[in-house]
Amino acid sequence: MEIISTFDVDHRLMVKALLIENEIDYRENKDNIVAVFDEESQLTVGFDNNVIKSISSNLH
Repeated sequence: MEIISTFDVDHRLMVKALLIENEIDYRENKDNIVAVFDEESQLTVGFDNNVIKSISSNLH
């Protein structure tokens, strides 16, 4: 969060890099990246022009 709030970065690329670095599977479409921890635990990051708009989860 410190990098995103301090520097002008592409939030979508930062989220993807974090997931890849931690070997977390994810799906993406135009508006969202969904990190899949297991069948019941997912984290959804919503974007508007590659800037984080929302974060929601159903982590178990």
